[in-house]
Amino acid sequence: MILPRSLRLALVLLACIPAAFASAYNARPKLVVVIVIDQFRGDYLERYRDQFGEGGFRIFLDRGAYFTDCNYDYANTRTGPGHATLFAGSYSSGHGILANEWWDPQKKKMVTSVEDEKTRLVGISSAAPGASPHNLLSDTLGMS
Repeated sequence: MILPRSLRLALVLLACIPAAFASAYNARPKLVVVIVIDQFRGDYLERYRDQFGEGGFRIFLDRGAYFTDCNYDYANTRTGPGHATLFAGSYSSGHGILANEWWDPQKKKMVTSVEDEKTRLVGISSAAPGASPHNLLSDTLGMS
């Protein structure tokens, strides 16, 4: 099964982030930035290459690792499980994010995959729960 185009794009962009804009093949990045754009077709980077300025996506294409045919044998195309799979490198059975939201029998309510009552959202005054990766059951690219 082929990944949705938005996840394929994210994998391409993840592989394109070089350290200090050196070649991604011979550098160890100090920072990895992943950009996921839902509904962004995988061919758009090449299709609109001539319209990109000197920075931004052009840097990814010109100086990064660029893979035109990346596939991940994965069928759960919802946002939460897809992003967890992208970063954890494991399927939903390994990282625990099965859907964007689910019924929590202990709380007796629907909860989102990132909902965390022990945190608060930054920048707003609200009693609403915050968000964190506490529901993940595996290590990820961003945390271990």
